[in-house]
Amino acid sequence: MRKKVRLYARPDAIRRGSGDYALHIAKRLIEFYEDYFKVPYSLPKLDLLAVPKHPYAAMENWGLSIFVEQRILLDPSVSSISYLLDVTMVIVHEICHQWFGDLVTPVWWEDVWLKEGFAHYFEFVGTDYLYPGWNMEKQRFLTDVLHEVMLLDGLASSHPVSQEVLRATDIDRVFDWIAYKKGAALIRMLANFMGHSVFQKGLQDYLTIHKYGNAARNDLWNTLSEALKRNGKYVNIQEVMDQWTLQMGYPVITILGNTTTENRIIITQQHFIYDISAKTKAHEPQNNSYLWQIPLTIVVGNRSHVSSEAIIWVSNKSEHHRITLDKGSWLLGNINQTGYFRVNYDLRNWRLLIDQLIRNHELLSVSNRAGLIDDAFSLARAGYLPQNIPLEIIRYLSEEKDFLPWHATSRALYPLDKLLDRMEKYNVFNEYILKQVATTYIKLGWPKNNFNGSLVQASYQHEELRREVIMLACSFGNKHCHQQASTLISDWISSNRNS
Repeated sequence: MRKKVRLYARPDAIRRGSGDYALHIAKRLIEFYEDYFKVPYSLPKLDLLAVPKHPYAAMENWGLSIFVEQRILLDPSVSSISYLLDVTMVIVHEICHQWFGDLVTPVWWEDVWLKEGFAHYFEFVGTDYLYPGWNMEKQRFLTDVLHEVMLLDGLASSHPVSQEVLRATDIDRVFDWIAYKKGAALIRMLANFMGHSVFQKGLQDYLTIHKYGNAARNDLWNTLSEALKRNGKYVNIQEVMDQWTLQMGYPVITILGNTTTENRIIITQQHFIYDISAKTKAHEPQNNSYLWQIPLTIVVGNRSHVSSEAIIWVSNKSEHHRITLDKGSWLLGNINQTGYFRVNYDLRNWRLLIDQLIRNHELLSVSNRAGLIDDAFSLARAGYLPQNIPLEIIRYLSEEKDFLPWHATSRALYPLDKLLDRMEKYNVFNEYILKQVATTYIKLGWPKNNFNGSLVQASYQHEELRREVIMLACSFGNKHCHQQASTLISDWISSNRNS
């Protein structure tokens, strides 16, 4: 039975049709979640309320979701693709809470990351349902969630995703990026190592068993373990996930070729931390003893071929594994960055990967290319890798046509630029970056204006790539970019209207 979906807003917004888009996708999303979870929406109606001001961007209530106006109202004829995406994802998030948060509620505040992590993860899954060509879960998740939260969670000041809450004043602090973004990243890792169909069946069972009630994280882990068991896989999800949720931070895996034994590699794990001084102090932080059970996916490749994906469960500080490696073959770990950890290699393997990117970067997926860039810059920043390796990796960028690797690069370059801009040899770094950007900047150009002043909208990915490259070019001093930006600002001022 179709549910009644209504939107309430100021009369002028209703007359302009600014709520039509939200109403349209809300109806589709209820159908999506009902089909995915196999649990019907539990109320006869869902109301969406747009208000001028609210303490939060949006807030779910059972049957009534409240949004500040700029997170739900839009005019498709003038709104940018980025704005449409923001509105879409907030609506996807809040409607997911009708199942995760309202239908099934965490027992206590320490598990608030479950409802927020699931809603944040499904922002990308649900948006993929609405716009399949955008590849949100496979690509945009990396830029908006994984890479962002790993920056924060790599600090010595981080905390576990599950935090003890003893007083009412503790509640607000658990609603942070660790709860939302790390929670979502751990859920994504779960879905990938379990297999998406088994994971989905486990969620269906969890919601069916606990609907109209409260559940703790162990209830979810037990249900997911049972789903795996029915498929002939025996993994104690609670044992695995307790290490990821009750410990702060995340590991860095290092894969080393064994020089004494052919076709053997050494895999080590340690707690990744940006603060180099914390790793070298006499009184090392207690988290140095942390261990994780890590689902390491791995492939072997050469200039023209990549092997099928294998998974190795790494649970010790150091392990030996047999891998068939021909001369000139490279290893790649954490395929498509589905795992919540970083991967380092010996310098020989890094140079083989750099050579592969230069010769034929498309042999590696877009997500793998972005993952290599993000890992390399982060490992170098934290002292695990020589500083020249990440700068050598981006030598291939003039041939890169996808948004994701460019975004991973710019995220790393902006803070590096601030560190180097007062150094004597800064111009060498600056010219090197401008050289990598120049070809793509010229190819893409600036967006054209049509007769009524609104931007001609290309595909989402293409538009995001163009914006990323223009920002890099202008930030690093491309003269044409500065001239074009100045011209646009002057035209806007003289026309006295916003394009």
